[in-house]
Amino acid sequence: MRRFTFCTLVMVLVSLVGAQSLEAQDRKGMGAFLDWFHRLSGPRMVGPAVTGWHSLGEVPQLRMSVGRLWSVKADSPLPADKSINMWSFRPAIEFRLADPLAVGGGVSINRFDGDFDESFTHLSYPVYAQLRFPTGARFQGVISGGGQYFPEFDASAFDPIETGVSKDGGELTFWFGVGFEFVWY
Repeated sequence: MRRFTFCTLVMVLVSLVGAQSLEAQDRKGMGAFLDWFHRLSGPRMVGPAVTGWHSLGEVPQLRMSVGRLWSVKADSPLPADKSINMWSFRPAIEFRLADPLAVGGGVSINRFDGDFDESFTHLSYPVYAQLRFPTGARFQGVISGGGQYFPEFDASAFDPIETGVSKDGGELTFWFGVGFEFVWY
């Protein structure tokens, strides 16, 4: 069962990474779906994160993460000479369902800065699933993914940049991560 789950996640990851841009497709079927999916998440952002957790009992854990993200120029709704950056502080409660699967959710405090008028802080609410793959040492591989809901942004939040992010209502974004954890006891 573990091998099946791992292979399924790898296939999904490869499918998402290997997806062609809409310009390379015919604006019907899968191309239209990928365009819709890409618009949901505003500009693409990548960056490192550090995370740690503390057990609150047998099942729940408190997870704290801090990340720094930068907008990616390729296939972005942002102008080529503009960028958006984000510091993210994310406390969450996590539940291990079955080894190696865990799910969690919490609140994320995000500080945006970049090529726009004024830096600002905005909350969001992430939910995620995470698979861990122990290596036998103190390191374990981690694959995670989930959604994050950003409540309505102020109309002038990213002015004068046009970001593709909805400012009239909430914004649902999807994300995934691949990394490793160092386990110490």
